[in-house]
Parts: sequence; C-alpha cells; structure tokens
Amino acid sequence: PWWSASGIMVVDTNNVLVEGNTVNNNDEGIAVIDFPGALYGSPWDASAVSNVTVQENSLDSNDWALDIANDVSNVVVLRNVFTNSVYDAIDVWNYGAGLPYPSNVVIHYNSITGSGGDGLWVMDGIGSPVDAALNWWGDVNGPSGEGPGAGDSVSANVIFSPWLGIDPDADPTTPGVQLISPMVFIVDDVGPAPAGGYLNTAIAAANDLPGTDTIKVNHGTYDASEPITDPVEIVSQEGSASNTHLNGNMRLDAEGILLGRMRQGFSIHGNVTVGPGVDASTIHINWNNIYGIVTNDGIDWLDAEYNYWGDDDPSDSVAGLVDYRPFLPDPVGIIIGYVDDLNLTPDEAITYANLTDGGMSGANALTVIQLMRTYGFSEDEARRLVREYGRVRIHIAMMGTPDYKEFVTRLIGYGTSAGGGGSILDHQIAGGGGSINGVTLDASYAQGEPIHIAFTLTDPVTGDVVTDAIATLSVVRVTPGEPTAFMFWGMIPYDPDSGQYMFDYDTTGLEPGYYDLFIGTNDGQVQQLRVEVTAP
Repeated sequence: PWWSASGIMVVDTNNVLVEGNTVNNNDEGIAVIDFPGALYGSPWDASAVSNVTVQENSLDSNDWALDIANDVSNVVVLRNVFTNSVYDAIDVWNYGAGLPYPSNVVIHYNSITGSGGDGLWVMDGIGSPVDAALNWWGDVNGPSGEGPGAGDSVSANVIFSPWLGIDPDADPTTPGVQLISPMVFIVDDVGPAPAGGYLNTAIAAANDLPGTDTIKVNHGTYDASEPITDPVEIVSQEGSASNTHLNGNMRLDAEGILLGRMRQGFSIHGNVTVGPGVDASTIHINWNNIYGIVTNDGIDWLDAEYNYWGDDDPSDSVAGLVDYRPFLPDPVGIIIGYVDDLNLTPDEAITYANLTDGGMSGANALTVIQLMRTYGFSEDEARRLVREYGRVRIHIAMMGTPDYKEFVTRLIGYGTSAGGGGSILDHQIAGGGGSINGVTLDASYAQGEPIHIAFTLTDPVTGDVVTDAIATLSVVRVTPGEPTAFMFWGMIPYDPDSGQYMFDYDTTGLEPGYYDLFIGTNDGQVQQLRVEVTAP
C-alpha cells in the first residue's frame, strides 16, 4: 500500500533515534508520522509521536526526503544530508482538517541542496514557526523563497536566519554531516527571529562548536548580549560600520575573539566587558563606532585601536588596561572614505581628519601628509613647513626628488653671503637709491665701469660652503613705459681662490638707464637687483 513506500517509517511510537542511514530513491525517505489509521485504513491506531531524533543520515533522490506529519512533537533533525529531492526535502504538515500539527520541530546543521520543490515546506496554520536556523541551503546568501539567497527555498513559518555560510560536511563518504571546523555563520535580520535573536543564536552556536568560528553579520540591528565563551571572529557585511548596529551589553569570556575589522565593523551601543582571568591581549576590537564603555577585567592589555568613541577623548569610555590609541577622530565611515577617496593609509587618514577638523584646508592637509610620507617629517614639522612656505612652493620643491636634502635645498634655498662691502654688488648705494617702478635701486655705475658680482653659497642643511652650484646672471634693460629688453645671459663661476662665485659684467656697451640683474641658482631661487648705468 501507499503508506509503506517509505525507506524508514517512525509511526505511532516514541523515543526513537534514526541515525547513520543512507536512504535513496523512495517516495518518502524517512517518515515521522502520527498515522490517522482510522481515516486511511492503516493497521496502526492514531497516537501521538514524540522524542524522535533524525541525525547523520544521507538522503538522495527521494520524492520527499523527510516527512513530519500530524501529532508529532519534539523532533530533532540534526546533521543530515538532503540532496536532489524530486519535490520537497522536508515537509512539516498535517494530513487534513482537524488533525494536529507537529510541534517543537528543530532542524539544525543539515545540508539541504538540489530540491525540486522546497528545501523546507511548512504548512500554513502551524502556529509557531519551525526552527530551521543553522542549516546550509546551497548558497552563501541563504535560502530562496522566503529567504534572500539562491539556495533551496523555504516557505513561510520557517526560522532560517542565521544560516551556515559553507557546506558543513567535512566527510562526504560518511552518512550525514560530519561538521567541518571552523564554521561560518551568516546572520541577517530576515524571516521570523529565533527565540534568542538572530545574532545571539549564532554566538551560542559558535560557543558550542570547536575552533575559531566566523560570524558574518549583514546590515541591520541586532541584540548581542549572549556571552561569548569560545574563540570567534564577528565581522559585519562590508560597508560602513554605521549600517550594522549591536545593542545590549557584550561579555567576552574567552580568548581569541575578534570584534570588527576594517570595512567590517559595527556601531556598538552597549558596553563591552572582558571577563576576569581572560588573556585580553588575544582579543581585538577594531574599526567600530563605540558608544558604550569598554572594560577590561582580564589580564594584559586589550587591543581597542582604530575605533571611533563618539568624541575626541576616549579616556572616559574605557576602564582597565585598554589600548585605544590610535583612535579615529571621526566615525569609521568618514575615515575609510578618506582612505579610499584620497589613497591614504589608515594612519594618514587619521592625520588628515585631525588637520581638517582643526581648520586646515584639505589641500594643505594632503601636503602635510605628502611631506611626512616622502621625507619622514613629523606631523608638527610638516605643518610648520606648509604654514611658513606655502603649499605651492613646497610642491615645486618636491617635484622629481624623493631626497630629503635636495628637497630642503630647493625649498629653503642656499644661504647667500655677500662679497666685499657687505653686498653682492660693489658700488652699492648707501640706504638704497629710491624706488624705480616699485623696485629699489641697489647700485649705480658709470658707463664702462664693470659691475662686480661676488657671493658665497652655503648648504641650508649642513651649513657647508657649496662649491658646485650652478649660478647664472641674466641682464635686462628696464625703461619706464616700454617693454623690457634682454641684454645678457651667462654663468657665474666659482672662484676657489676667493671661495666665492664671482663675475664682472662689462657696462661699456650699455646705454645710460636702469637694468635688472637676475641671479639664479640651481636651488630654484632667483634674486633681483636693480642698477643704474650713468653717462661717463
């Protein structure tokens, strides 16, 4: 008869373990049923079925892999492999109007894939949803149907979050799921919530399993008050920490815990406490927006670097040995935006935020960071350079040279010491000769008198005399109301006997008038001197 077309039947009996079987190619692979015999003409009398465990079985290519029906309670479906069911992998239902529904059915750590219908179908009207959290549905994003992923589908009345993020079976040659370690749990605030909450359920599961499991939490808001008693990494879905919120006070009672990492942090609104006796140096709380108090009652320093603490003084948000430096001056999302948009390291992004929050322009702040990155200046040194010399001059000095000494030489310029008489030029006019077109007249020469130029250059870094600089002289005629006229360009050589750069410029062929001398050096500096040539 039709009711015997099952691989294994548990009918009208209690306290049954179905374990370690391979059940393939049946109408029903395993049936757990309170059979309404009088209605269907079966040889059994209808009586309640309770306390049935179906675990570590492999069921392939059955029409329905597991059927749980009628007055059945306390059924545990644990670590089974369901593959290629023609219709549904698991059905939870009753046979008709007036018959009881199954109750207290829990379905955990199963691999459910390849179903032609639903991976889990629960009849409408059952009352409390069936707890089918912590299963693998064939897709890292969870089940389809009522779920958000592309795995086997689930119907309504199913708790499916959190789910497993990897195929849990470590040994396909053995019936059932031999749990792989470490495990990955995916938490999302979708579907009916488990009794303890989405994230708390995943934390409790990670506490029970060996190894350092990973809990990945999708954007949303979650209660995180379940104490953590086993090593685990808890990270958010990539994106801003402001998208994933943890409420409730968190207690860390194990070593080897990671809470948040760059691009996978949280906004933590409750307090976080490391329990007594725990080696806090193995715990890492990073890249979160923390609005509660972090307390370390454990042993050694707790790593709580790279968090935003709600203000610019985290000291009032920690207790015990908590290493909170460096800390983020702005929320995590802003700092990571600086990292991504400006191509900065995290520490550089912190510097940038501090500078701009203090009123410096973004362009000047980037210049400070370039000076620190390229030449090893401290933040204070780089900031003083920008304030004293300006961003444009600094960028000109930086062009093409990663060498610190050359940069400083270009920026500050050679020290220039005058020759005889206290001036680069002889025939200097005492007190200046007044202003010609806004430029002070420095010296005066009769036509035919040579203009004698003499000066010494010193290195701005070492103070040593520079003997190999390139010095040039350009001469132009300046006539008020007329364009300037170029007259001469030449090198100013170094004279080892005098230790100076020296040059005599012949004025014999010059017409009386005003002339500008531009003395340039290869540090990028140019000095303008105005002279007058008079009739002899």
